[in-house]
Formats: sequence, structure tokens, C-alpha cells
Amino acid sequence: MADEAKIDIEAVEAAVATPEASASEAPAPKARPALKTKKTAAAKKRAAPSKKKDTTMTTDTTEKTLYNDMFARSVDFADLGKGNIEAMVEAGKVLTTGMQDLGRTYVEDMQGAVETMQDDAKKMSSVTSPTELFQLQGELARRNVDTAVANTSRNIEQMMKLANDMFAPLSTRASMAMDKVRAA
Repeated sequence: MADEAKIDIEAVEAAVATPEASASEAPAPKARPALKTKKTAAAKKRAAPSKKKDTTMTTDTTEKTLYNDMFARSVDFADLGKGNIEAMVEAGKVLTTGMQDLGRTYVEDMQGAVETMQDDAKKMSSVTSPTELFQLQGELARRNVDTAVANTSRNIEQMMKLANDMFAPLSTRASMAMDKVRAA
């Protein structure tokens, strides 16, 4: 069987090698009629260099440009996010420092109040008459109300200052972000 396959291959090779023998066996190909000039012009257009290649190159260049622009903007937005986080960290530091200062102030106020209360207790123990006791209580009440009003207003001012200081980095960052968004 392998010999038969070998023979067939040899016969094909012989037929291909000698075109006269195969030409005599096969009918001669018919001559093709000449193409009309209109179709010939269309064929020439197809044969001419195509503008598709230029379009593809332009599309590739445009895609690369768009990709680079998108990449640059994503880097800008990443920087924007990084800056926002840095502003939040700065605001947190300001808040922490301010709260520590307020805590110290409250501790000092409480220490002063304890000392004042001890002094008031000594004064109350030295009172000899009920009239003197009522006068002392009136003085202590006025002083304590005045002290409470002064401490409250001071604490409110400190809290407002702390809030402004804490939001300063955030508002600066928000302004910068809005400027970048407007520019983009």
C-alpha cells in the first residue's frame, strides 16, 4: 500500500514536471474576455496604497494620546486624593492638639474650683451669725456665677478657634481641588 502511494506521488510529480503531457490530456483553458475599463479602474484603486493604513495609524496615535491623557488625569486624581488625606491628617493633628489644650484648661479650672471650694468651706465655718451666713452665701453665689460665665465664654472661644484651625487645611484643600476640577 505504501508502494501505491509512492507511485501516485511519482505520477503527480511527473505530470507537474512535464506540462506538455498534462496539457495534451487536459482541455486547453479558454481565453478570458477583456475586462471593461470601469472594472479595471476599480481594480487599480484596490491595488493602490490604501488610506486604511493611515487611518489605522491615526487611530492608534489617537488611542495612545487618549490613554496618556487618561493616565495623566488618573495620576492627578491620585495626587488629589493623596492631598485630601494629608489635609485630613493635618486637621486631625490640629484637633488632637486643640483637645489636649482644652483638657489642660478644664483640669486647671477644676483645680481652681477645688481650691476655691476649700476656701469657701473655711469661710463658712468661721461664720458666727445667720446674717453673716446669708451675706457670705450671696457673695459666693455671685462670684461662682461670674466665674462660670467667664469660663464658659472662654471655652466657647477656644472651641470656635479650634474648629476654625481644624477646618483650615480641609477648606484650603477643597479650594485647591475645585481649582483643579475647573482647570480640567
